Amino acid sequence: MRHIDVQVTMTWLDFNFWEGAKDTVNILIDFDLINTVWDRLAERIEGNYEEVTETDINDFFWFETDYIAQDLGYKDWEALLAHLYGYEEEESEEAEA
Repeated sequence: MRHIDVQVTMTWLDFNFWEGAKDTVNILIDFDLINTVWDRLAERIEGNYEEVTETDINDFFWFETDYIAQDLGYKDWEALLAHLYGYEEEESEEAEA
């Protein structure tokens, strides 16, 4: 049986996010950041990749949270969460040494 590759263009509203990616996306939705992150991801993809899979997009939102935070101007994901939820980011042991 042969496979047919199908290219689909969609917004984040239409995308099927998986477990860990869904957690990240829900935070971004709650704080009205999802459109910014989705648009920047689309810009990053356009012209740089021939094909992006559903797995690639889910992996990005699941495992690249520090990249997402840095792209939004924060040191890392924890710093972004600290800002969004209004709590102090804990100092790492390395920073104290």
